[in-house]
Amino acid sequence: MTLRRQDLEDISRRTLDHYERGAEDFWKGTRDHDVSQNIAALLRHIAGTPPFVILDLGCGPGRDLKAFSDLGHVAVGLEGSERFAAMAREHSGCEVWKQDLLALSLPEARFDGVFANAVLFHVPAQELPRVLRELRATLKPGGVLFSSNPRGENEEGWNRGRYGAYHDLETWRRFMTAAGFEELEHYYRPNGLPRERQPWLASVWRRVPQGVFCGAEAVMLDIRVEPSALRRGAAKFARLRADARRWGWMRVVLARLATWLRERAGIHFYGVNLRPLDARPPAPVLPPGIRLSRMPAETLLRAAEDPELDLDRGFVREALARGDLCFGALEGERLVSYAWRSVSAAPARDGMWVRVAPPCHYAYKAFTLPAWRGRRLHIAVSLASDEHFRASGRGAEVGFNEITNYAIGAAADYLGRRRIGYAGYLKWFGRRIPFRTRALEKIGFEFFEPREET
Repeated sequence: MTLRRQDLEDISRRTLDHYERGAEDFWKGTRDHDVSQNIAALLRHIAGTPPFVILDLGCGPGRDLKAFSDLGHVAVGLEGSERFAAMAREHSGCEVWKQDLLALSLPEARFDGVFANAVLFHVPAQELPRVLRELRATLKPGGVLFSSNPRGENEEGWNRGRYGAYHDLETWRRFMTAAGFEELEHYYRPNGLPRERQPWLASVWRRVPQGVFCGAEAVMLDIRVEPSALRRGAAKFARLRADARRWGWMRVVLARLATWLRERAGIHFYGVNLRPLDARPPAPVLPPGIRLSRMPAETLLRAAEDPELDLDRGFVREALARGDLCFGALEGERLVSYAWRSVSAAPARDGMWVRVAPPCHYAYKAFTLPAWRGRRLHIAVSLASDEHFRASGRGAEVGFNEITNYAIGAAADYLGRRRIGYAGYLKWFGRRIPFRTRALEKIGFEFFEPREET
């Protein structure tokens, strides 16, 4: 059904009224939510030297606007709710534009990045191509857009006083590609949970130069309109060169290869890193009131009740039942940083698991509360776990990371982890077929599906 102008005006008015009425409760319920994963996903793909100019689209009361500003970037908010806009200005000290999402008026080529966290799902599918083209136009050439939306089966309508459109990944890809973007990465949230308990789809996109993409109508109708090979190749090389200047040619070329294999052949492959524990770097000085410990079950189950900690009681029980260990930092009785380790097998992603063999152990989940980041708690927790595993004869830590995640790869290099091989799996007619390079056989690292073990 086609939405008329008065229908669209009604959608905007009623949705904004919902947020206006519940502004204070919304702020209390979301001000401590950790979306640092999303902020990092946007920033790591922006080429050039920071600080960057960021548009926080639908900035709400200003939580993420302030986070960008605190990181040294020039952040501008855009918000349709009068109350939210005032709260955002007060909380962040940043410029905030009062604009309706369905009636944007944006400067051309102003921003390095657009951060659209939990906002674009309010745009009816009928209007989404236009809104995305407007966001593309406000990005500088090569600029990056991050979006995170609750996913669904491509349905839309009213939900508890708000209008929402809930797309699956493939439909979202078609909208974004039609509007002139290319995909850089996507993931599901909250991190570390089974897919059926990850309602949020996050994705990162780069603005493609004019002429390198088809128009919205052509893509949505599957009409193929090819630009010239020369123009397309030049644009891709320009983006490749910009990334390479920041991250290095080897890492960027491998990332492009990984993306091509995943999208064209269903092959998912990751870099596997090893960190020997024989080197003993000096332990960081802990902040006052912080103590390190191996976490007992009762502490972890209590921590799972804290929505800020990215933990789930079911996950905790299953991990402990497998014999996995969690090391953490406590302020009083509150867990503020943790890292999980496995000596056998643990969940990875996409329904696949990872296992390692002695003398290795597997590092697979770590988290630090935003207020405690930058104080080297993760290093302190990791060194505490090192002592345990050295004593038990597990003298090497193994982990894996996305080839396409440049920042994580650089961090692994900095921490002394060295790349020892590659592993992954091929999606083929509903099956997942694992593979690994020969060097990983020596440490017993492999992906597998748990049902194959029963």
